[in-house]
Amino acid sequence: MYVNGYNPYAYPSAQYESMRHSYSPYRHLPQHPYSNDWREQTISGDATWTNGGPTTKCGLPWTMNQSMTAAVSEQSTYQCGDTLRVRNRNNQRELTVIIVDTVPNFPSNRINLHRQAFEALGAELDEGLIPVDITSLTPIEEDPWSPYLQRIVQSAYPNYQIINEELMEEEVVNASHVRRTYELMLQSLQESIRIQAKVNYNPTTNRVISFDLQELNE
Repeated sequence: MYVNGYNPYAYPSAQYESMRHSYSPYRHLPQHPYSNDWREQTISGDATWTNGGPTTKCGLPWTMNQSMTAAVSEQSTYQCGDTLRVRNRNNQRELTVIIVDTVPNFPSNRINLHRQAFEALGAELDEGLIPVDITSLTPIEEDPWSPYLQRIVQSAYPNYQIINEELMEEEVVNASHVRRTYELMLQSLQESIRIQAKVNYNPTTNRVISFDLQELNE
C-alpha cells in the first residue's frame, strides 16, 4: 500500500561481468521424473506497495527472496509461501513474488507488493496503484534439478531475480551421462539478461558430473 513519507534506501547496484562457471559438486538428488505440469491461473487486478514490517501473518520476512515479496487479501485463495507471477500491464514487465503476509478488507484481486518489487516492475512509487495480471505458480511436481540450479544462478547473480526457467533440451550422451540444458531469464532494476545452464549427471546415481553456466547474447 502506498506509504506517505517513506524513507527510501539504496537498492544494491546490479554489477556483473560476463562469466562462465563450471561446478562438480558430486551431489545426490532424489529420483523422480521431471514434469512441466504447473497449475496456472491468471486474474486481472491491481497492485499497491508497502515498506513491509518486522512481523507478518505468515511468519515470513518481507526481506526474503531479495524483497520480492507480497501480501494478499485474507479472503484470497493464495496461501502463505505461494509463488505468484505479477505482470505490470502498463509496460509488460513481470517478476515473481512470494506471499509473506495478508491484508484485512483487501480486494481478492489486489496484491500489496514490497516497495522494491513495485519498483522492479518499472512503476513509480507516487503512482500508488498499477494494473497487473497475477498468475499462481504452484508446481504439481517440481523438477528435481530446479532448486539446485536456482541456488547456483542466484549465487552467481546476487542482484538479479530469476523470473523464468525453461528446460530446453535433454540429451542422453550415454548410459551413465545425461545432459539437461536450461534457459533462465534474470531481472534486475536496470536490465534483463538470459542465462544458459547445462547440468550433466549420471541418471543411475543422480550424481552431478558437471555444471556449466553462461550468459547468452541477445
